Amino acid sequence: MKINLKNFCNGCTGCMTEETLKLQKTIKKEVMAGKDVYEITCQLLKGAEDTVLISIKNITIDKINRNQMLQTNKMIAVGQLAAGMAHEIRNPLGIIRTQSYLLRLNENQEETTNKSLDFIDSSVNRASSIIDNILSFSRLTGNKKDFVNLKEIIQKIIEMHNDIIKKENIRVSLECSIDEKLNLSTESMEHILLNLISNAVEAMEHGGEIKINANVEEGNIIIVCEDTGCGIDENNMNNIFNPFFTTKELGKGTGLGLFIVYSEVEKMGGKIHVSSKLGEGTKFTITIPAERNNDDRII
Repeated sequence: MKINLKNFCNGCTGCMTEETLKLQKTIKKEVMAGKDVYEITCQLLKGAEDTVLISIKNITIDKINRNQMLQTNKMIAVGQLAAGMAHEIRNPLGIIRTQSYLLRLNENQEETTNKSLDFIDSSVNRASSIIDNILSFSRLTGNKKDFVNLKEIIQKIIEMHNDIIKKENIRVSLECSIDEKLNLSTESMEHILLNLISNAVEAMEHGGEIKINANVEEGNIIIVCEDTGCGIDENNMNNIFNPFFTTKELGKGTGLGLFIVYSEVEKMGGKIHVSSKLGEGTKFTITIPAERNNDDRII
């Protein structure tokens, strides 16, 4: 493979070879070149005065695997914690639901009391639904495919963002014309939708709208996620699917979100297209082949 050394020099604050000669020690640095991450090592060549040996190693896969391993371990711990908390919360919710039922047995209840009990029951049901979503999402399913309702998956992911959606005054609309269950990897779809919706929410600091549309066209599942957020700078469009690329402040983003989306879509034999205008919003269109069974129905 040919390597253009110019790709590793642009943007450097200092020359590594000069620094190696000056400090008389080995210098290492990680550099992004296109979609890959390289480790450059400069070391003094023994027996040759003022000569530096430069070695360049592609560490993209190693770096991705290392970061994903750390993130996976972290998510497993968070998932276990969330599952434990969810089960603990269910106990008092059960008590509240039981007491509400017992209060309703009193025929002399006032109308205002019944309205309060209706509000309590509604809140308990909503909390139970959130717990179900957390427990469902925390289960590791791997790449296993199953017959799933795509609309329900999208609704669950939206529900997980419900608090911040309300807080940021964001309107969310969902149109899904798919009635039949589809043979898909639930985990892959959850990762794709979670990252797309999270990005859309983060792109709208002062309210806005997210439109999600899902349908089947010409044997393909088409999912469109469109927001009215800040948009993507044209200079960054070619980099958004690169691993570790992020425009967020340090500590607020790993730069792996859209890379994971791209990887999961490709894993399912699909394609992803993005269009965006700075200050107006972004639109992601995902096309995934719909599997068919023997009687030629989409499954």
